[in-house]
Amino acid sequence: PDVDDLRESPAIAVVSKLADFGISVLVCEPHILEMPTALADKGCELCELDTVNAFDGCVAVLVNHSVFLSLEPTENFIDFVGRFDAVQRV
Repeated sequence: PDVDDLRESPAIAVVSKLADFGISVLVCEPHILEMPTALADKGCELCELDTVNAFDGCVAVLVNHSVFLSLEPTENFIDFVGRFDAVQRV
């Protein structure tokens, strides 16, 4: 968490697989300036944290970045890192 090194991040594989299934994926990764080519080539888009808070689709927290504590969980919020209370965890 809280680093810009995505080389061994399991989130890359998750996002890649979602894109392979034809799901439109917005990625909020506050520690990078551009989407990794492998994900950009699949149509994934990099977005800001404000976009995530305004998004009405499913939000999956895959990385335990401290800045994500400012997210406002909704019923479509899935917490894969155990950072939030009273939300769906996987």
